This record gives sequence, C-alpha cells and structure tokens, in this order.
Amino acid sequence: MPTTGSGRRAPTGQGTRARERAALDAARDGLAFVTPEVLAANVVERAPDGILVVDGAGRIAFVNHQTEIMFGWTRDELVGQTVEVLISGSHQTSHARVRQAYHDRPNVRPMGVGLDLAGVRRDGSEFPVEISLSPLETPLGRLTIAQVRDISERRAAERRMRRVEQQLATVEERERIARDLHDTVIQRLFAVGLSLQATLPRMENEALASRVETAIIEIDETIRDIRTAIFGLSMGSRRRASLRAEIIEIASDAARTLGFEPRVRFTGLVDTTIDAGVHDELVPTIREALSNVARHARAHQVEIDLELGHGRLTLRVTDDGVGLARDGPAVVPARPGGQGLRNMAERADRLGGTFVIDTQPSGGAAIVWSVPCSV
Repeated sequence: MPTTGSGRRAPTGQGTRARERAALDAARDGLAFVTPEVLAANVVERAPDGILVVDGAGRIAFVNHQTEIMFGWTRDELVGQTVEVLISGSHQTSHARVRQAYHDRPNVRPMGVGLDLAGVRRDGSEFPVEISLSPLETPLGRLTIAQVRDISERRAAERRMRRVEQQLATVEERERIARDLHDTVIQRLFAVGLSLQATLPRMENEALASRVETAIIEIDETIRDIRTAIFGLSMGSRRRASLRAEIIEIASDAARTLGFEPRVRFTGLVDTTIDAGVHDELVPTIREALSNVARHARAHQVEIDLELGHGRLTLRVTDDGVGLARDGPAVVPARPGGQGLRNMAERADRLGGTFVIDTQPSGGAAIVWSVPCSV
C-alpha cells in the first residue's frame, strides 16, 4: 500500500487518483511539444479528400497525400503547374474563367453546383468529383483552398439505384399487361366461345356448323397462347406463387365460365415437393380440363383432387355433366374439340405418366392425369 510523506500508508483510492493525475500531466507535457501548426499539417496530410492550394494565377502551391493518390501525380510534379492539368481538356478553358471569377470574388462554397464535374488522372482517365472552395488570405496574397472528393462509388450506387427503379417500372408494366390480358381479353374470348358453342345444336347447315366448330377450337388455342404469355409475364416479374394458391386461383377464374366454383382438395406436400418441370405441365393441364368441362359437359358441379403419394402425383377432375360420347375409358374422346384432351395426354406422356378420361357411374366424366414424382 502507498505511504504518505510521514511514513503512514495512504488510502488506496488516493493512490489511484495520484497515478491518474501523473499520467495526465505527462500527456499534457508531451502535447506541449506539438504546435497548432504541426497538428494542422498532420490533419491536412491525412485527410481522406484531396486538398490543393492554388494561387491567383491558378498555379498549384500545395497538395496533400490524398491528392497524389487520387490523380496519380507526385507532389513535386504538381506544384507549380496550373490546376487545369487536373481538369478534362474540354473544360479547361471554361474552368480558367470560373477560377478567375472566384479569385476576384471569393466565398466559401461548393463548386459547380448542379454540374457533373470530372477530374483527370495522369493516365488520362476521368472520374467524377465534388469540389469545395474556400479563400485564404496570406501576406503573399490571396490563395484558394480546393477540397476534392472522388465520388465514383456514389455515382455507381446511383446508377445501380436507377437500374433497380427501371426494373421495378418494368415489373409493374408486365403485371399490368398480364392483368389486362387475364381480366379482359381471356374473359371476352371465353364468352364468345361459349356463345358459339351454344349455337351449334341449332345449326342445320353442316358446313356452317363445321366452320363454327373450327372457330371454337381456334379460340381455345388462342386462350391457351394468351395464358402462356400471362404465365411468362408473371414469372418474369415475381417469384412463383405456391402451387396450392395457383390452383385455387385457376378454379376461381373458371367459375366465371362454369357458373359455379369448382371444389378443390389437396393430399400430400404438393407445395414443397413438385419440381418446376411437373409444375409447368400440371398447371396448363388443370386449365385445359376446366375449359373442356365448360365447353362440353354442361355440368353443375366440378371437383379437382390433387394427390401426392407413393412416388406419383395424381390429378382427378370430375364433373356431373353429360359424360362421354362412348363407353369405356379413353385418352381422346369422340366429342368435338378433342385437341385439348390430346394436349393433356401429351403432357402426361412427356413426364412418363398416364392420362385417362372415363364416364362416372353416377354420370359425368372423370379425368385422371398421373405422373411420376419423387417424394
């Protein structure tokens, strides 16, 4: 324990404070040797921005270390040259006029507000800069201090932001087009197709009926093409929605042409297991199945069952409509407009699966589309 001058022990707290005061006094003694001029010189030399001092004729009188790094010149090479050596050639003449005007009426301000200023390195490459000016009165005359900041990273960030904004604008436009196609064009085509379908039984002229039937098929093909375009627009602008949500939305859309909304059931982890290849064949198959029911079945009820299990994905679409035109299961029924069913069969075949359409015992038709799917 520390002792006092009389040999008595000093309290521990007093000894600690004494050591702290001694350390502080030593630090102050050290700082006494650092003059304000030395401090100022070190601050300028270590500044993160380039700092130049220019005389009334535009000659460089001083540069700090960051100026050397920024422009690629040494201090000895720059001192004595006019400051225009650091300015783009196309702006050197105008800069000399601006510099002289500032020297005649100086004030502390940024230079070139609203302009794209560029510095030139020794190798001739240009880079964006921000410059702030301030006057300095000395016994040798008026000088100008220029603080130069390289803003290349800021400009690059601004360009990235503009690209993001343009991409967002593109996404919004794609989504608007997709909505217009879905909510307006497809619904009108559906209405026209259903109207033509309703007139077929009343047509006695076979040639005319055949032409109308062909027109219905072409309308169906057009709707499929538009749906493909909508899918492409949607997938290009946002992440794919869950498969459950997508199928429910398809069923909801079909209600406009069916006159009622199909019932949807899911079994198994369909959202987390089905890959993109199966997804891209399954979704148009469901649309095709519902479109086929709307055109031909005259149904009052439709059920969509999607089951994943035992290494297979099985889609069942059943209705209570008029059923098939012939008995027994078939891939392609004899009724008009069978191209849609052939498309569904081809999609199953591409995945190594099967497609069957059959008449239900209680009436109506049942579509069973089944493909391998690892779980």
